[in-house]
Amino acid sequence: KRTYGFSQGATPWTITGDARTAMPFLLSSPPKPCWTRVWQEMEDGEVVGLDIVFPESGYNPNKPVYLLLTGAVGGSSSEYVKDFATRRTTHGDTVVTLVQRGMMDLPVAGSNGYQIARTSDFSEVADRLKKTMRQLGESDQVLVGVGFSVGGHILGNYVAR
Repeated sequence: KRTYGFSQGATPWTITGDARTAMPFLLSSPPKPCWTRVWQEMEDGEVVGLDIVFPESGYNPNKPVYLLLTGAVGGSSSEYVKDFATRRTTHGDTVVTLVQRGMMDLPVAGSNGYQIARTSDFSEVADRLKKTMRQLGESDQVLVGVGFSVGGHILGNYVAR
């Protein structure tokens, strides 16, 4: 039986996987990236937010663009998103966080608010990003989908379709 316990270096204050995930963010905070918010109207008239952070050197069409889907209550202000964005931009990559309908003060005009099972917003945003990336540079630039928590489920459903 394989275990990870005190004899293998575990500390008493990180006894579970949840604690190991949360502790770094409770003990320190990553720097806040300089987000640029873009409002993207969806085909049904609702809007989502795209919080974009570019590397210091600016957009590079030869580097990947990361499209992040956050958890149910997340957004670009989440510690794990700030950490991911900071780390990727230091490598020259661009990071785009999809802020779901009604989250982080985004308005909802009709009855089509945030819905966990919806993949159409991610699909529409990914298609528009790929089109924009082709217009700005390399036709083979990579768009990488990254999902945290519920965002991982949405991304998985998108890939399965």
